[in-house]
Amino acid sequence: MSRSAICDIERGCNMPGIESLVSLCNVLNLDSREILECGVSPMELSGDVAGSSIAELERRVAVLYWNGQFRATAVLCAALLARIETERSSEPTERQRLCVRMELGRAGALRRCGRFQAAEAAARRGLFFAARNVNFQAESLLTLARVHTSQAVYPLARATSDQAVRLASGGGSPRVLAFAWAAKAGCLYATAQFEESAEACRRARDFSVLVGDECVQAGAEGTLGSCLLDLGHPRAALMQYARAVELARRGGDRNGEACWQLERGRVAVRLEALDDAERSAAAGLRIARTGDNPFALFRGIWLQHQIARRRNSLKPDGQRVAYLKRLYPRVAGEKNMDVIREFRLEILGLEGA
Repeated sequence: MSRSAICDIERGCNMPGIESLVSLCNVLNLDSREILECGVSPMELSGDVAGSSIAELERRVAVLYWNGQFRATAVLCAALLARIETERSSEPTERQRLCVRMELGRAGALRRCGRFQAAEAAARRGLFFAARNVNFQAESLLTLARVHTSQAVYPLARATSDQAVRLASGGGSPRVLAFAWAAKAGCLYATAQFEESAEACRRARDFSVLVGDECVQAGAEGTLGSCLLDLGHPRAALMQYARAVELARRGGDRNGEACWQLERGRVAVRLEALDDAERSAAAGLRIARTGDNPFALFRGIWLQHQIARRRNSLKPDGQRVAYLKRLYPRVAGEKNMDVIREFRLEILGLEGA
């Protein structure tokens, strides 16, 4: 590639083709998949990034994230990181905190959008910025563990979550310990270690109650409900999901509220309480449709499809199935979600999916 061609790319006058992009990424030691995933993010941002204070932008990131606006969250985190890098005016410790927070916020948002390569790269950058800070290192590792769990890389997810728990136990804050045990619980649950996962959930719950974090507590209560369900206690699971929904609502975690409503609906279907299942599906989908989480949307539509099939197994549900097929490419990378595996098997006929 000529120097003039590279200059044109740098100035934004020319967009490289796929082969050129991959070659450039190889030379720069970048993952081309991450670049492609980030390239489809919306570039518009509400408000003036340059004209707002960093504290105001941090608050905006938090509001966007907890309202389920994950694409906007990822873009705003990237813009704030670029601003921090350009200004370099903040005190080193504060700059480290900001860099870690924005990388991990970006990683979490990208994971929710199904952009796992970009999420993993952002989490690893967070780990790089977290040097010599136990809390930041543990948070970065547990973010990585969640990405690995979504990709079904379970040995790596388990090793990473174990490392996060060890770090947090050796000098981390109770808040980080709550996060670490919650991540470990998710990994254990994904590998069908339900008793061990339930114990990790209880530890996460205890630490989250200690620090008053209702969002982490909601996740712990919800995952505990999933463990109880797989251990053969569906009615106890329903109670846990109801508790998780309420905690997520009080904590302002709309994505968590939608998630646990939909899980509650799945249990209701199993118990043949179809009216309850419909109410849970409607409540979860109302939230999912206002955000950028394709997984919650997919789960909600699939739940409605399952209810419709239970009510009338002979009546086709073509409209929902067609919608799920259109949505499927956005969620296909998630390898750790039961509803996606069910869809692959029942609708696409992919054996062993």
